[in-house]
Amino acid sequence: MKSNVSIHQQIHSALPNYIKTLRLIAILAAVILWATFSFVVRAQSTSTKQFAPDVLVANLYRQNEKVFQPRSRALLDKYFEKSLADLIWKALLRWESSGDSEIEDFDYVLYNFGAGGDVTVTKPIIGKPSYEGRNAQVNVSYTVSSVGVPKSVRYKETIIFLLAAGETGWKIRDIKYDGGKKSLFQMYSGDSKSTAGPRESNDVRGTPAAQPKSASSQTYTEVSFQEVKNLTGLVKSFPFLKREIDGVISNNKDSTFERTRVYVSDLNQHGRPRLFFIALEGRMECGSHGCSLTGYMDQGRGFMEVLGAIANRPVYISTDHSSLLTCGGRGRGEWRFKNNVFEPTRSEPRLSQKLPPCTAQLE
Repeated sequence: MKSNVSIHQQIHSALPNYIKTLRLIAILAAVILWATFSFVVRAQSTSTKQFAPDVLVANLYRQNEKVFQPRSRALLDKYFEKSLADLIWKALLRWESSGDSEIEDFDYVLYNFGAGGDVTVTKPIIGKPSYEGRNAQVNVSYTVSSVGVPKSVRYKETIIFLLAAGETGWKIRDIKYDGGKKSLFQMYSGDSKSTAGPRESNDVRGTPAAQPKSASSQTYTEVSFQEVKNLTGLVKSFPFLKREIDGVISNNKDSTFERTRVYVSDLNQHGRPRLFFIALEGRMECGSHGCSLTGYMDQGRGFMEVLGAIANRPVYISTDHSSLLTCGGRGRGEWRFKNNVFEPTRSEPRLSQKLPPCTAQLE
């Protein structure tokens, strides 16, 4: 009996230390578990660290020269959703194959203008993002001024970046210009479709030659342009010009801007698709390489843009409408109709026909 009491007393006296030990083990296990969990969370957050939408856009402006180049698309995929990155990459490859050495032609992606205009811009102001579900919008504004004119001759521009949240963070899914009227994705989607091959058509008027002849074997005639002063009437006759002409009308109302002159040419020849050219000339539309020249073609289903150039008049067109000759800062250039658009060739054309030399002077 005495031994049983002694054992009971020993157990009773050791019990508090045993409980303390269990508590200590439980606390240590909890600490270890918490530390492990925190490390995993920190590791995950570090590996998937993402920028806020406005920070991503600001970084894009800082790295634009590294992003918009045809050597590697790694940065494109960092900033843009795959569908838009694919389209931009294709455009960069087309730019490289054209032989144009000026990457500044891609300024329009971030500034809504090309290299043709001699302009300066203020530092972009990146707005705070607004959110709707897993989508975000960031507005970027800046002021554009023409080089060589008073600072009072300037205008403000705002570009809208649309972003979406994905598994790897925020990516740009589209960029919109002119108050949302123009979309980078839509513009590049049109370019992408046009390079897929000739579109089917029931039009009986024919198309420019599928395999353009070389310039040396072509016969060219000058495209005759007429100045248009009734711009409202022009838009009524050709509604597809509305966005372009609205901008001209707005600028011409401002006395601080030099008036933009509008010249058009409507080639509606039997047996050929209808071609319509519009040339805009003035301080806001011209630069060292020439002025804005846009071409549209109607193959029976409405006018589609087929030419976007910075060039000076006169413009010459081949008899079969498969080739255009323009004048620019580097001399005469040729544009060949391919994949439903006029694309620039790499070198100055060799002509068997004698044409007046190019000059950089406006008429």
